[in-house]
Amino acid sequence: MQNNHLSEHEEKKLSIINAAIILFGQQGYRGVSIRNIAEKAGCNLASISYYFGGKENLYSACFQSFERRKLGNCTSILRNPVNQEDVQIKLLAFYKSLSDLVLSNEQLVRMITVEMFTQTTLAQELRRNFYIPVHASLKSFFDEALEKKIIQPEVSSGLLSRGLISTLIRELVFVPEAENLIPKCELFKRIINICTGSIYA
Repeated sequence: MQNNHLSEHEEKKLSIINAAIILFGQQGYRGVSIRNIAEKAGCNLASISYYFGGKENLYSACFQSFERRKLGNCTSILRNPVNQEDVQIKLLAFYKSLSDLVLSNEQLVRMITVEMFTQTTLAQELRRNFYIPVHASLKSFFDEALEKKIIQPEVSSGLLSRGLISTLIRELVFVPEAENLIPKCELFKRIINICTGSIYA
């Protein structure tokens, strides 16, 4: 369905980016050719060269298509922990919000996660724009809980944050749906309980 707010050129660029995200997410950068993307997008090879100048630029454009402001909507939940119950409630709400964002951008999140294992300039940019803001917000939330003596002083807020983020991404993006035999909300509760079960003061 055509978006009336986009010009014909913008529509075509978006269709190419969406096709590229699906293919890159499924097969990786090296496993996808410009011809594959053109076929998936229903356009000719010249269109990709015209709009993006080649495969590498198109790959970068895929990441730029992610609306980073939506990360802010997720992390805004992580504020002002009051007590143990409040921490658990806010962590669950954060997990739900972030999971909705991840699942609506599943192939792109897969691309981001895989790319961040490299040492490229793009990987550094992705860490700065995606991983670090989420990690920093979660770590700050736990730091505040530490200051208020809600959680034990020996808890590493950074390690706890990384554990919660990486577990969520793994379960949502890299574990086959058939292996998740319990409802998503119950899965999140169990993950949070496992990761936070012994942190409270």
